[in-house]
Amino acid sequence: MKPTLRLSLLVLAGCLSAAAPAPSRSEEFAAIDGQGADPLLDAYPFFIFPNSTKTAQIVYETDRQSTSPIPVTTLDVQCCTDPSGASVQPTDITFEAVSSLEPPPSPPSGVHHVQPALQPNEFIPVPGVARLVWLKVTTGPHPTPGRYLATVKASLAGDSRSTQVIVNVLPDLVDSVTPRCVAFTATTGPKDIALGSSPAGASLVPSDSLVLALKPLFDAKAKNPSQASTSLDIGWAVANAENTGNNGIQITLSSGNLPLAPTQALLFFLNSTGRNKEFVAFDSALCVPVSTTLLQSGESTSILADGMTTTMFVRRNISNGWENLSVLSGPLLWTLLGGRQATFNWIISNNEH
Repeated sequence: MKPTLRLSLLVLAGCLSAAAPAPSRSEEFAAIDGQGADPLLDAYPFFIFPNSTKTAQIVYETDRQSTSPIPVTTLDVQCCTDPSGASVQPTDITFEAVSSLEPPPSPPSGVHHVQPALQPNEFIPVPGVARLVWLKVTTGPHPTPGRYLATVKASLAGDSRSTQVIVNVLPDLVDSVTPRCVAFTATTGPKDIALGSSPAGASLVPSDSLVLALKPLFDAKAKNPSQASTSLDIGWAVANAENTGNNGIQITLSSGNLPLAPTQALLFFLNSTGRNKEFVAFDSALCVPVSTTLLQSGESTSILADGMTTTMFVRRNISNGWENLSVLSGPLLWTLLGGRQATFNWIISNNEH
């Protein structure tokens, strides 16, 4: 063969090789639900309350042709890590990877099984056809609240793939009673905040309802999980025991720019009214303030709150002293604040003179 002809054939062979790459395999195993970390602000979050069962969708597809006679795919789940990556074992919660949400149908009478009965975590894939599998989460009456990362694995003939589901376990949407701290006594008094427990029979400022604020938000998210929000606004109407005027605080929730754990919150306080206002982050177990923020008209500030803040307590300056107005308290406070930036803007305050 002449050298020029041989070179031309080699170049042609190289071009054909480049034009015909090896066929790619279609492989997918990815969580649909549980992608978003924040159950209210992110798209496709996964959240569950006590005494509940809920499933997170996971899409599975392969074009792998198994060499085994029965190409069974097996699902497993490993629970859990927390947002810091530490291994945790939440109590009163079970995790199960399942291939179907319905029990297997009973075979007709007299029909011989050609395939063995599959376990709830097994299925036979159809190459090239996408299907759903699920992470099934069940909570008892007292699950450990928190944000957990569960890993689901699919194994087929020695090949395995995994995906992760972010699971938010939330406390019941039940309002708490006002903590029995003397600071929450429904009186008008001096600037200093009283410490310690309230005496028996003392009249306390009624705890404001967080259920009224949170339930519509979670209901809306359950109906439209794909909706992502940069912020959510909540109106907090403060009605004091002595009925000396209406007060309104607007709470704006957002993801913010700082990476925050579910036990942290960046709180901004604004006073858009004409007289002095006070926001108090309170530890109601010890009946002491964690942080006290006094704002004159038009002022603002911020604090980084942690789990020591179990109650938000607000007061205002009126003609005859400082009036204790309102408390947001209990486990639902961190369902509202946890992992978020929250702006409390006092926008309405009547009859202060």
